[in-house]
Amino acid sequence: MKKLLPVAVAALLGGCASIDNLNPFAEEKRDFTVAQPVDNTTAVKDVTVGTWNEEGIKIFYTLGGDLERIEVYGIAPAWKGNVEIVAEADAKERLVKYLYDNQVNSRRSVEVLTRTLDKARDNALNDIENGRAPQSVVNFKEEEVESEVAANPTGTIEDNTSRRVAERLEETKISALTRITAGGALRGVRKIRSGTRDNGKIYVAVYQWSEEDQAVANTIRSKMFGK
Repeated sequence: MKKLLPVAVAALLGGCASIDNLNPFAEEKRDFTVAQPVDNTTAVKDVTVGTWNEEGIKIFYTLGGDLERIEVYGIAPAWKGNVEIVAEADAKERLVKYLYDNQVNSRRSVEVLTRTLDKARDNALNDIENGRAPQSVVNFKEEEVESEVAANPTGTIEDNTSRRVAERLEETKISALTRITAGGALRGVRKIRSGTRDNGKIYVAVYQWSEEDQAVANTIRSKMFGK
């Protein structure tokens, strides 16, 4: 059953909570600015690309197509009990919806990934040409990139490499999302931070998955069940 948590929270609060309060990224927009370089040796291949959407999903990957990590936000009414369980369920629902959308609209997703890879690479090369170290992390909002792709869908021969990388990355991303959302709870995911908003009325938790997190979870599971 589709959960209408954000709407329910707004209704139960009697309209006190604004839409921004229910937007997982409302108070963390500073996270989406371009990160400053750590030093002058940051190479183009080490640049991390981040895409985020207003549904509370962040995907991080390299220019070479390696999936680094996935972050998802979960929301729960803080005045209710079991906020951690409810927030995790909300996070899983967001990931399931995102996975389904990617599977149905895989072509659109590949186009968005291709465009972000091109833009991130161009930014890095421009920095080098101007005597600056490439930024370590470059973030893009999915909805804005989708609008760019819709307005200018025609690619060039030069982006064939980016497209191949994007196609491989999309397959990896879908595989990872399938593993994360399998079963009754998030798999291989750890909570990296949490807190309350709207004067303590809304509980927000951020969950992260990475290959390293998955490996640790698998090791613990094997020891527990002797597999």
